[in-house]
Amino acid sequence: MSFPVVSVIIPVKNGERTLEKCLDPLIDQTFRDFEIVIVDNWSTDGTFDIIERFEKKDQRVRSVREDRIGRGPARNRGVKEAVGEIICWTDADCVVPKDWIERITKPIRETDHDIVQGNEEAVASGFWSREAQKAGQRHIGSHVDGATIDHIDTKNLALRSSVLKEIGGFDQELLAMEDFDLKIRLKKKGYSFRYLNDLRVKHHHREDLRSLYRSRVEQGYWAGVIYLRNRDFFDAEEKKDNTIGSMYPSDIVKFPIHLAFFLPRNGISSFIFEAATGIFWRIGNIKGRLAHRRMKKGE
Repeated sequence: MSFPVVSVIIPVKNGERTLEKCLDPLIDQTFRDFEIVIVDNWSTDGTFDIIERFEKKDQRVRSVREDRIGRGPARNRGVKEAVGEIICWTDADCVVPKDWIERITKPIRETDHDIVQGNEEAVASGFWSREAQKAGQRHIGSHVDGATIDHIDTKNLALRSSVLKEIGGFDQELLAMEDFDLKIRLKKKGYSFRYLNDLRVKHHHREDLRSLYRSRVEQGYWAGVIYLRNRDFFDAEEKKDNTIGSMYPSDIVKFPIHLAFFLPRNGISSFIFEAATGIFWRIGNIKGRLAHRRMKKGE
């Protein structure tokens, strides 16, 4: 029995608005030797109807339901179900180009690379979506070093399945920032990440302030938990990372200074976004660190 070389894993919860647009280009890829594993994390909308339609349309598409709610469990269930030597990740709110699988897996299939990270671009053009895209590109740009990047994002990622098995997959306890945690554990094992700047997936960013607030607070919360679990890893070099740097006490002083220099360089629109999301992130981060310390004391 022959198995596909590549498994594309897509976790989804209530993704009826975007899932069909995600799957359409995936089943029409230039690279053909793959499967698509959709992990439904207890959707309550019309997501499963879309999944069933694509399963009937293309035999390479199959689905499974993960009982435990959370991104970590959903991603790990996908890994457990996948049979490919290479795992590709994208999200249900993303649209990939038709040569995506071919291009993102090529450095793994044809060279000795283990992990390949791509880029992204925004689908919508509203204020919050547009500024989120700009912020994302600033973050990515600060982590690129030639052909490598010190950043992992599961919207556009490929890696050998053996690598995931070696590090034990994703952390089951994390409800967000599981890819940030994955990056840390991969770096501890000595892995580096090949970067393809021009391979971009289209991503639906948060398009209103309320959902952006919830998202950033949640991310900040779990980043705080991850930071306290990995204090030994965040040495002086890692403090240069703006994600990690925001978790140190000195950030109370550094963040207002950062904003003061940020405004003339980037303009008022990006300044508003940077200030708002920075405050949201730090609210969540403080909550996460306090919650983790309370849990540690209760053990």
